[in-house]
Amino acid sequence: MSHTDAQLRELILSFVPDDGSTIGNAKLLKALSAQAGEAAAALSTSPILPSSAKTLSRTTRPPT
Repeated sequence: MSHTDAQLRELILSFVPDDGSTIGNAKLLKALSAQAGEAAAALSTSPILPSSAKTLSRTTRPPT
């Protein structure tokens, strides 16, 4: 199992209730989507990227 596979497995298992009861596909997908949205939002406001990088489009080329 690759490192990425192991991380994904742990993420999915983190949503399984502690009492061992089941979780439905729709509820699991909603929880994963919410967490992914939070992660994406955190990345989009990350100070690592310069503000100009957030406004680039496919037709915009960075200066060479």
